[in-house]
Amino acid sequence: MATAGDTRVPTAAGTAQREGGGDVQEELAPDVLSLFVLPAPALPAGVLVPVPGPALCAAAAGLAGAVPVPYPLEPARGWAPDVAALRRAVRGARGRCRPRVLWVLNPGDPTGHVLSGALMRSLLAVAAEEELLLLADE
Repeated sequence: MATAGDTRVPTAAGTAQREGGGDVQEELAPDVLSLFVLPAPALPAGVLVPVPGPALCAAAAGLAGAVPVPYPLEPARGWAPDVAALRRAVRGARGRCRPRVLWVLNPGDPTGHVLSGALMRSLLAVAAEEELLLLADE
């Protein structure tokens, strides 16, 4: 517990541990996504999720009322996202959903890939150009 003058902010994990809660990521991910996944008049929101990646990503998107949109990680490139394939996934998803969120794991789960600075900047550029919220799970 923080004391007077203590500037530490309690973390979700610390709160869950103190209150006897379960896995914070599993409990909070759908709620966090639901803040950004607003219903569109004609199409549901889309959340771009890495493949391979934890099943939680697609499940959380679905629980938030969104459509999971997979984007590939390339084994030949050490499981890094392929920016061109990511753009194709965004554009290919339009018509069945409205892409709103790009979910990036760094380091990758289960691959362990760590994004380079250059790749992070490329992903930021895609998110800005495609008007996506970048959800960085680090």
